[in-house]
Amino acid sequence: MAALARKKPGQPTRAERFELYLHGVEMANGFSELTDSDEQRQRFSNELGRIEKMGLLHGGMPERFLADLERLPAAAGIALGVDRLFMLLTGCGEIGKAVSFAPEDF
Repeated sequence: MAALARKKPGQPTRAERFELYLHGVEMANGFSELTDSDEQRQRFSNELGRIEKMGLLHGGMPERFLADLERLPAAAGIALGVDRLFMLLTGCGEIGKAVSFAPEDF
């Protein structure tokens, strides 16, 4: 499930990614960016094929993203769930109580 992560050199069945958990809650997700537009196109193509087999609609191949990907230098990043951190720090136990606008509010 590492659609945008670079494969680990020498281990093509592994991706360069990690997750950070605190008290059983995923707090962060990080990975090395896949910057090979050909490989990313193949991954997207496979996913679009699966979507079509299920009879679902999709938005097509993200050509602008793929074109920009060719210009991206080697990069990595991490996303920290500040809302999840706040939930744990306050002990509220539910993400909906930790955010200003819970999904059920919409």
